[in-house]
Amino acid sequence: MARYARRRSADHQARAAELRERPGEWRHVHTYRANYGATSVAREIRIGGLGGTYSPPGAYEARTQTVDDGTAVYARYVGDDGTWAHALHALFEPEKHPEDKTT
Repeated sequence: MARYARRRSADHQARAAELRERPGEWRHVHTYRANYGATSVAREIRIGGLGGTYSPPGAYEARTQTVDDGTAVYARYVGDDGTWAHALHALFEPEKHPEDKTT
């Protein structure tokens, strides 16, 4: 059984910084062998995951594309003051009510 050559891991902190420097421009993040890996990373980028590297939620858009050696993830920085950022923040941060007091 043939083994695949080892690939370098994605440097998400460096990529997020590059995307912030070029708002609105789609850039290659990383290529994954498995579609589920690429899809998972794209989701994490959209919701501000991966250790907060792509935070706040909605500040980045991400998409996947099938390529010859797997599935590529592309992302772009859209800003952290948009409607998507507010909507995703509302989904992932519990709403605080005055009656919710900690004692």
